[in-house]
Amino acid sequence: GGGYGDLTVSYSVSPTSSSASTSIGNNSSGSTAWLQTILLNAIDRKQLLIVAGKAAWRVHMTIQILNDAGNVADASLMAAVAALQDTILPPTQQQQQQQSISSGG
Repeated sequence: GGGYGDLTVSYSVSPTSSSASTSIGNNSSGSTAWLQTILLNAIDRKQLLIVAGKAAWRVHMTIQILNDAGNVADASLMAAVAALQDTILPPTQQQQQQQSISSGG
């Protein structure tokens, strides 16, 4: 919203996870919404703008659950924050579009 960049979060549970039913896997949409809401309120989405009103970065984050031995939500939040702090967006250049003018004859 607001013409700023966006961030989406998803979870992926490893098939080799030691727990057959993880707390995240059983409630992935609720857990994803919780984490995404916290992260969207914690970051300055204006920093994701490339050109105001025209282009912005959309960050897709996938949390890979390798093992659910408890408190996956807190571990996911810490991992997401660490990943965002380490993220460097590549520089961008705006190119002017050429307009062709045709004659009517």
